[in-house]
Amino acid sequence: MSSARDAVRVLVVHPRDPASPTLGGIQTFLRDFIKYAPADFEITFVLGADTLSRCWEDGDAFSDAILAAFLTILAAVPDTLIARKNGKAAAEDVSRRAARVLSSGGSVSERGRAGLCELARELGDEAHTFNPGTTADFVAASLFVFLTEGGMLADVIPVIASIDPIMGDVDR
Repeated sequence: MSSARDAVRVLVVHPRDPASPTLGGIQTFLRDFIKYAPADFEITFVLGADTLSRCWEDGDAFSDAILAAFLTILAAVPDTLIARKNGKAAAEDVSRRAARVLSSGGSVSERGRAGLCELARELGDEAHTFNPGTTADFVAASLFVFLTEGGMLADVIPVIASIDPIMGDVDR
């Protein structure tokens, strides 16, 4: 008898729009991927990419937008790599600290930058004990979505065989 944990979910999206006689391209691929993706892709598409878009539209520096996406994801979703190494309570504590940095203004205020520096020191120990690796993977995926949807990467051609569905530490 298999459990829900043993279930395998597969999502195959082809960049062909059935309503059109031509290939749909990246926009069709992303639209269908978002429409049919499992619910846990909300981290990438809502928390990450939307934060990047909002910051970009507000005129924030790109590096500040990336930091805001990182902090937003980390504050909302305890990092599973930290949880595996240190337990759920430690991951939740890191999420609370990220939320405090965000509420202090993140990287766009003096108080927020001070909190960000302190958090970075705590997370950047030599043993990588509190490395938020899963969050980093979500940020990378969010950046891909943001850049492709915004037309900033003009020649991105999605080839389903080249997409790694596991993405390293992403295990949600």
